Amino acid sequence: MIQQKRNKGLLLLVGIGLLSISGIVSGEQTWKPTFNLYISGGLGFVNSGDFNTIVRGEKDQWSDADEYFDWAEWKNMLDFQGEFILDITRNIGIGIGSGYLSKKSAGRYGEPDNEYQRNYTFRFIPISGSLYLTIPAGTIVSFFIKGGADYHFGKMRQEKEIDYSGSQFLLTEDVSCNTLGFHIGGGMEFKVAPKVSFVISGLYRIANFKNWTGKAHDEDEFSSRDVDGELYYYENHQMWDGEMHWIPRLTVWSESGLPSNRRNTRLGEINIGGMVLTAGLKIGF
Repeated sequence: MIQQKRNKGLLLLVGIGLLSISGIVSGEQTWKPTFNLYISGGLGFVNSGDFNTIVRGEKDQWSDADEYFDWAEWKNMLDFQGEFILDITRNIGIGIGSGYLSKKSAGRYGEPDNEYQRNYTFRFIPISGSLYLTIPAGTIVSFFIKGGADYHFGKMRQEKEIDYSGSQFLLTEDVSCNTLGFHIGGGMEFKVAPKVSFVISGLYRIANFKNWTGKAHDEDEFSSRDVDGELYYYENHQMWDGEMHWIPRLTVWSESGLPSNRRNTRLGEINIGGMVLTAGLKIGF
């Protein structure tokens, strides 16, 4: 008798499960996968890696009353993205896209007879793949979370000019680096037309560039030099105010050409990881 009740209970559970599955399948059968174009722009807040260490080091060096310093740390950069999103079901989508991230940083510092001008340009192009999970909240608003991986192509250019008592020294460096990164985030969609939604989102990006390679060219009134090498971070010692100080540097050297009066030598890092806030339009086809 007990065994019969167990069998009936098991059959009832199986029946409920089959009905549930058939309901889900029939609901998904009415859903047609949709193809969307998502275009967005915003601001990324970055870690910056060794770059801000260089800015802070120069600021410490040029801080006396008769000196000046005008060079801001790198806190953010423009972030533009374009993505094709395929909504496989009402709740699941996959996206493939690319973007353009850029930053310019200029600084001036020194004293009347010893002036420095620094100009940096950073450009990054990520190729990204994302998985979307969307949760509708009515007919107009929906929430989503996303996560995925990126492959970043990075370029950096430095132009440095030193004017010392009327003599000029010029340095130009062009380096590039590629790296794998990841992202996770979420946002909200507001439907403004049958196939158009306004989207606001935020994500956290992980992307640290550690193997920059390229060329450096420097010249003065008497000579010039070209170097093929890697971007190194190190600290070299300088004497001022009667004390020895270690100044951080970020520049291109061949390994054999690195200066001898240095410490903490390693490959330079530019880290663009951090929060990214964007807004854009999602257009369905």
